[in-house]
Amino acid sequence: MRIGIGEYDPGNIGKWKAQRLFLEAIRKEAPQVLKALKEDVLPKCPSTKTVKNLRWFTIKRDRQYNRQYSELRDALLFWADRFNLREEWILEIALKTVMLWRSAKSQAEIEPLHWFIPGVGYWGVVSDEDAAIKFSRSGWDPIAETRTTFKKRMMADFESFLENYLDKLDAIVQERGLKKTPKKNENEHFTWLAKWYVGNYNSFGEIARAVNVERQSATLGIQKAAAMCGLPVPKGKRGRPGVAGIPACRKRGSY
Repeated sequence: MRIGIGEYDPGNIGKWKAQRLFLEAIRKEAPQVLKALKEDVLPKCPSTKTVKNLRWFTIKRDRQYNRQYSELRDALLFWADRFNLREEWILEIALKTVMLWRSAKSQAEIEPLHWFIPGVGYWGVVSDEDAAIKFSRSGWDPIAETRTTFKKRMMADFESFLENYLDKLDAIVQERGLKKTPKKNENEHFTWLAKWYVGNYNSFGEIARAVNVERQSATLGIQKAAAMCGLPVPKGKRGRPGVAGIPACRKRGSY
């Protein structure tokens, strides 16, 4: 599976999609996370009629918003600490989620509970001129050439043109700094990562046994999924408390 949309990633789409997979895995693996967001944080959220476009970094840092929304901020931080999810982007999505719930006309509208994950935009790096397809050949002369021969010749010409066209665009986007969209063949790695963050597991080894895989496979899968999400990559040391993936000092929100 490609963690992105197209062949190349402008730098943010792959991470955005990986984060979506991680949060969706949390929703399925640990429904208590969204339940607690609803029960403990939603009551602290102001009416969306009085505030619009509220952002996490604003209520966290701005003095005016700190005073006005201190209960909301504190509730979000308590919730994040409880589930080991104290990352800026997760807090931003959690805030957007409770604001969406707050705008609902009834509680029934927000059930079943889901995250509200805003879309992501990007700047194009290929101009219309670069991407234009300019293929021209002489037409078919039914007297001089059979239909089958013309069709075969035309398809061969276009296939050659198409390969050159794609190679040209590959070179353009690579020259402009884009890299191939990363691939992740195992969606289950995001499930393992969710188990590590919010599940009742103290080691990679426990997760490996729970999902019936080798410990090394679980370790590498969790670490790669974390890196793709932009999360701190969990690490352990063989032969000591970190042997099965237990970090030397596992504190909530840090490794």
